[in-house]
Amino acid sequence: MEQLRDSNFNIKRISYWNCISFIPRLISKNKDQLYKINEKINKTLIFLLKFENLLLKKINLPIGTSLFIIAKKVKT
Repeated sequence: MEQLRDSNFNIKRISYWNCISFIPRLISKNKDQLYKINEKINKTLIFLLKFENLLLKKINLPIGTSLFIIAKKVKT
């Protein structure tokens, strides 16, 4: 964040994304492995991520597997 501020960016928002998979990834032994999962589980996860996207329109999430920052360059 300091790098953004030092580069004349005004931080508008900071939040995490993909909160749904944070705990499973935290305890998983195969963090870097991709594998095929049951179609019902996959559809459930997609639904939960879409729900999370709706939540992100209103609130910031405290944990997640990805961090995003929305910033605007300050005119100098």
